[in-house]
Amino acid sequence: HTGLFHLRFLFYFCFFFFLPVLQSTRSTIQPNTVTMPGHPRAEAFKTEGNKYFKEGSYKAAIAKYKEATAIDPNVPAYWSNMAACYEKISDYEEMESAARSCIKADKAFVKGYFRLATALKAKNALEG
Repeated sequence: HTGLFHLRFLFYFCFFFFLPVLQSTRSTIQPNTVTMPGHPRAEAFKTEGNKYFKEGSYKAAIAKYKEATAIDPNVPAYWSNMAACYEKISDYEEMESAARSCIKADKAFVKGYFRLATALKAKNALEG
Protein backbone atom coordinates (compact mmCIF):
# COMPACT_ATOMS: atom_id res chain seq x y z
CA HIS A 1 0.00 0.00 0.00
CA THR A 2 2.98 2.30 0.50
CA GLY A 3 3.76 2.19 -3.21
CA LEU A 4 0.21 3.24 -4.05
CA PHE A 5 0.48 6.11 -1.57
CA HIS A 6 3.68 7.31 -3.25
CA LEU A 7 2.12 7.13 -6.72
CA ARG A 8 -0.86 9.15 -5.52
CA PHE A 9 1.47 11.65 -3.90
CA LEU A 10 3.46 12.05 -7.13
CA PHE A 11 0.28 12.52 -9.14
CA TYR A 12 -1.16 15.15 -6.82
CA PHE A 13 2.20 16.87 -6.49
CA CYS A 14 2.59 17.11 -10.26
CA PHE A 15 -1.03 18.08 -10.80
CA PHE A 16 -1.38 20.78 -8.16
CA PHE A 17 2.16 22.12 -8.11
CA PHE A 18 2.79 22.28 -11.85
CA LEU A 19 -0.71 22.94 -13.20
CA PRO A 20 -0.41 26.73 -12.63
CA VAL A 21 2.91 26.69 -14.47
CA LEU A 22 1.36 24.88 -17.42
CA GLN A 23 -1.63 27.21 -17.51
CA SER A 24 0.54 30.31 -17.39
CA THR A 25 2.68 29.13 -20.32
CA ARG A 26 -0.20 27.95 -22.51
CA SER A 27 -0.55 31.27 -24.34
CA THR A 28 3.15 31.37 -25.29
CA ILE A 29 3.33 27.88 -26.83
CA GLN A 30 3.78 27.74 -30.58
CA PRO A 31 1.23 25.46 -32.29
CA ASN A 32 3.58 22.76 -33.60
CA THR A 33 6.41 22.80 -31.05
CA VAL A 34 5.25 19.72 -29.13
CA THR A 35 4.50 17.43 -32.06
CA MET A 36 7.11 18.59 -34.57
CA PRO A 37 9.98 16.09 -34.75
CA GLY A 38 13.54 17.22 -34.35
CA HIS A 39 16.44 17.24 -36.75
CA PRO A 40 16.66 13.97 -38.78
CA ARG A 41 20.09 13.05 -37.34
CA ALA A 42 18.87 13.76 -33.81
CA GLU A 43 15.79 11.62 -34.42
CA ALA A 44 18.05 8.79 -35.64
CA PHE A 45 20.02 8.99 -32.37
CA LYS A 46 16.74 8.95 -30.44
CA THR A 47 15.66 5.82 -32.32
CA GLU A 48 18.96 4.13 -31.45
CA GLY A 49 18.56 5.23 -27.84
CA ASN A 50 15.07 3.76 -27.74
CA LYS A 51 16.45 0.46 -29.02
CA TYR A 52 19.09 0.39 -26.30
CA PHE A 53 16.50 1.32 -23.68
CA LYS A 54 14.28 -1.61 -24.68
CA GLU A 55 17.30 -3.90 -24.42
CA GLY A 56 18.09 -2.61 -20.93
CA SER A 57 21.35 -0.97 -22.07
CA TYR A 58 20.61 2.28 -20.27
CA LYS A 59 24.09 3.81 -20.40
CA ALA A 60 24.27 3.23 -24.17
CA ALA A 61 20.81 4.77 -24.51
CA ILE A 62 21.92 7.81 -22.49
CA ALA A 63 24.86 8.30 -24.85
CA LYS A 64 22.50 8.31 -27.85
CA TYR A 65 20.06 10.72 -26.23
CA LYS A 66 23.00 13.01 -25.38
CA GLU A 67 24.00 12.96 -29.05
CA ALA A 68 20.43 13.88 -29.99
CA THR A 69 20.36 16.79 -27.52
CA ALA A 70 23.71 18.03 -28.81
CA ILE A 71 22.11 18.41 -32.25
CA ASP A 72 18.73 19.72 -31.08
CA PRO A 73 18.34 20.56 -27.38
CA ASN A 74 14.80 21.86 -27.90
CA VAL A 75 13.06 18.49 -28.25
CA PRO A 76 11.81 17.55 -24.78
CA ALA A 77 11.42 13.84 -25.57
CA TYR A 78 15.22 13.45 -25.85
CA TRP A 79 15.65 14.83 -22.32
CA SER A 80 12.69 12.89 -20.94
CA ASN A 81 13.99 9.62 -22.36
CA MET A 82 17.41 10.38 -20.93
CA ALA A 83 15.84 11.04 -17.52
CA ALA A 84 14.03 7.68 -17.72
CA CYS A 85 17.37 5.97 -18.30
CA TYR A 86 18.92 7.71 -15.32
CA GLU A 87 15.99 6.54 -13.22
CA LYS A 88 16.65 2.94 -14.31
CA ILE A 89 20.27 3.17 -13.10
CA SER A 90 19.26 5.09 -9.95
CA ASP A 91 21.24 8.22 -10.83
CA TYR A 92 18.75 10.74 -9.49
CA GLU A 93 21.06 13.75 -9.68
CA GLU A 94 21.41 13.30 -13.44
CA MET A 95 17.73 12.41 -13.71
CA GLU A 96 16.86 15.74 -12.09
CA SER A 97 19.19 17.59 -14.45
CA ALA A 98 17.72 15.90 -17.54
CA ALA A 99 14.17 16.57 -16.30
CA ARG A 100 14.95 20.25 -15.77
CA SER A 101 16.39 20.41 -19.31
CA CYS A 102 13.23 18.73 -20.57
CA ILE A 103 11.09 21.39 -18.92
CA LYS A 104 13.36 24.12 -20.27
CA ALA A 105 12.94 22.69 -23.78
CA ASP A 106 9.14 22.74 -23.51
CA LYS A 107 7.27 23.96 -20.44
CA ALA A 108 4.09 22.23 -21.62
CA PHE A 109 5.67 18.76 -21.87
CA VAL A 110 4.05 17.16 -18.82
CA LYS A 111 6.40 14.17 -18.65
CA GLY A 112 9.23 16.55 -17.77
CA TYR A 113 7.44 17.56 -14.57
CA PHE A 114 6.69 13.95 -13.72
CA ARG A 115 10.34 12.99 -14.23
CA LEU A 116 11.44 15.92 -12.06
CA ALA A 117 9.03 14.98 -9.28
CA THR A 118 10.21 11.37 -9.44
CA ALA A 119 13.86 12.43 -9.16
CA LEU A 120 13.18 14.83 -6.30
CA LYS A 121 11.16 12.21 -4.45
CA ALA A 122 13.96 9.68 -4.84
CA LYS A 123 16.38 12.25 -3.44
CA ASN A 124 13.96 13.11 -0.62
CA ALA A 125 14.00 16.68 -1.87
CA LEU A 126 10.28 17.38 -2.14
CA GLU A 127 10.08 19.53 0.97
CA GLY A 128 8.98 23.12 0.80
